[in-house]
Amino acid sequence: MHTQKSSKSASRENANSNKSQSRSVNQLSNEVQDKCTKHLTGGLLNISNNFTSQDNEHNIENNKTEDVENKIVLQYFKKIIRQQSYFRTQLWQIADDLRDMKNELMQQVRQRPNVNDQRQESIFSFLHLPFNSVEDLEEHVEQFLNQPNNFETSVKEVSRVEGKNPYEFVKRNCTRLLTNELAEKYSWLGAKQKRKFCHLKLADLLIVSGQDSNSAYTTKVLEEAIQKCLRRAKERLNAEKKKEDKQRIEQEN
Repeated sequence: MHTQKSSKSASRENANSNKSQSRSVNQLSNEVQDKCTKHLTGGLLNISNNFTSQDNEHNIENNKTEDVENKIVLQYFKKIIRQQSYFRTQLWQIADDLRDMKNELMQQVRQRPNVNDQRQESIFSFLHLPFNSVEDLEEHVEQFLNQPNNFETSVKEVSRVEGKNPYEFVKRNCTRLLTNELAEKYSWLGAKQKRKFCHLKLADLLIVSGQDSNSAYTTKVLEEAIQKCLRRAKERLNAEKKKEDKQRIEQEN
């Protein structure tokens, strides 16, 4: 009996010991898991903090870069504004100088005597006669005869050219003043797509001079004489060419 009790008691103690050991292993395992979990959690927190810190540093660097760029742009615009102010000042100075020069020139022109009032010239004073271009006739001669003194002097000179009739008077003056080649480009009213002669100052000169040379010559008669002279310019031109050809042939022979 005693032996059986001892055996049961030993078995009970072994069972208790095994339970105690099992609890110790479980407790140790739980502690290890807790430590591992804490370690991993701490590592992840450190990694997260590192990334957050790097992002903050990157943002700070970006802000610094933007500040530097803004300062550079601001300095550039300030430089442009200074240059514009300088150029504006220079332009004002140039404008003032030009204004002074203009006033000085205008004063000199006012003080200079009028050459046209002092010198009177006739249309026959032109160096190159007869006129051979439209430009000479419609610009240079027109400008010359628009001066009253020049027109009056020219009337005196042209009226001295003698002629037995109005046509001869006009023809002799036109021959001295116009080449047949130039006269052929005109008609009195611009007929047949030719240039109009009636509105030229030279037409007025021929009419006034004709009436001054002979009071019997009316305006209508002189206009008709001018029309006839212009109309026959082509005939005279052809006659000139034939004469030149004949002279050339004679020289060659």
